[in-house]
Amino acid sequence: NADVDGDISNVNVLSVSGTSNLGANITTTGTQTYNGAVTLGADTSLTTTNSLAWFKSTVGNSSARALTISSGTGGVTFANTVGASTALGAISISGSGTTTFSGAVTAASLSSGTGTTAINGGSVTTTGTQTYNGAVTLGADTTLSGTTINTGSTVDGGGYSLTVTGNADVDGDISNVNVLSVSGTSNLGAN
Repeated sequence: NADVDGDISNVNVLSVSGTSNLGANITTTGTQTYNGAVTLGADTSLTTTNSLAWFKSTVGNSSARALTISSGTGGVTFANTVGASTALGAISISGSGTTTFSGAVTAASLSSGTGTTAINGGSVTTTGTQTYNGAVTLGADTTLSGTTINTGSTVDGGGYSLTVTGNADVDGDISNVNVLSVSGTSNLGAN
């Protein structure tokens, strides 16, 4: 298990076999792999140099903590739920690699990088906005709940349904969606 209360930097590869309590920032040139549950004890920034940040278990916190991830071309993979018991604060992901959400996500807000965001966990729920700066793919029937859901690029539904609970600001084409439903206003800037 790892209990990180001071910044970690100048590390090539970081791999934690047990649980991680992150209370500081971590910078690596290579991958970051968290095999056990991750708990944010403070607002946390994780940075890699074009390498994957991989969360193989849950990511949570006891009070809303911001999670900022910069991984260049490396991408980010969340293999389980994010913010299941207590919503995370703002989640901000930058980089051009693929971000994969395999479980439900609950946070104050979400901003993705310019790479593809694969939403396979069925739901992303925020109290604020969700901004998808790159393409979005769906791997299950999906509900996006927030004040405004902004898609800056294409959405490929994969034959699944997409429900937007809130306002939709569509700036990229939406295709291959079974049923599309928007509860709030829709600003349509694409097909």
